[in-house]
Amino acid sequence: MNNMKTKKYILLLILLSPIISAFSFISIGENGKSSLIIEDNITTPKSSDYNYEGHELKTISKDTIRGGVYANNGDFYGDSTSGTSNYTIPGESIKWARLYVGVWGGTEDYVGVVSASVNGNDLGNVNIGGTFDANPTYSQGTNVYGSGHGVWWISYNVTSHILPEAENNATASKVSGTIDGRLFTLFLVVVYENSSMPLTQYWINEGAVKLESTNPNTITCFNGSVTPDAINKAEFIYAISHGQEGEDDALYFNQEENTGGPNQIGGPDFAQGDDGWYFDHGSIDVTSLLITEDNNASFWYDGDSIRPAIAIMTLELKPPSIDSPF
Repeated sequence: MNNMKTKKYILLLILLSPIISAFSFISIGENGKSSLIIEDNITTPKSSDYNYEGHELKTISKDTIRGGVYANNGDFYGDSTSGTSNYTIPGESIKWARLYVGVWGGTEDYVGVVSASVNGNDLGNVNIGGTFDANPTYSQGTNVYGSGHGVWWISYNVTSHILPEAENNATASKVSGTIDGRLFTLFLVVVYENSSMPLTQYWINEGAVKLESTNPNTITCFNGSVTPDAINKAEFIYAISHGQEGEDDALYFNQEENTGGPNQIGGPDFAQGDDGWYFDHGSIDVTSLLITEDNNASFWYDGDSIRPAIAIMTLELKPPSIDSPF
């Protein structure tokens, strides 16, 4: 009888596994009993077809570490179908790392293959499928975000390939296909650990939203509670493609309306393509603008188009105070 109940239980778990695996796992205790543990997942991975308006920026990694976040495009400035970029990475060890490769498709219908490597480690070929593209988004593996008339952001998990306290390099190139294939950035984000540094809390959001006059705004959130008095320094880091000088764009921290004021941390015309081929990135001190719950950044644009693709918030925590007994 007990064997029959066990078989029914196992069958039920098998049938429910596609649902359970999206947000939980089964734990087997020392007593042999199993329990369902609900996880607070960052963002549920999914496959997503090409989307003209793009993909909102969602948190793909967050944690608290002794160390910091490196985010830079190295020395590659785009406008070619292949490229190499070099980066000097600090830290004693690597917690998490992603390489972001921006590719111009030419039109949304063109298809092709892109390859990449980090420190000689082949990251594999990515097939860009045009409007029928169904590569994963928001997963912990390789993600592809397609939008507009063929703008592609490829996100690679390169955690195991990054060397701390050393020179690192990344390469990417068009392999084949009808896509234009020119690259506009090789942007590297690394969470590194260093035991001598303060505690730092971080959120890393990725996606690729096409902002234009008919879709002028996107908000990306860093969900969770914050105690501003406990923060020594807060930084907001962004990466955007397709910025051009003379356009009407703006960036706000903890302000959803495009009305100016002290919470405007960029613009007008902050995305000018200064850091590559129609590419911009920057780091802004937002310590004085922190709120206690769910901090956020708001991108605004009224023109041809820009693509916010990466948004990062880091909070350097103050050391705990020690009350003197004297």
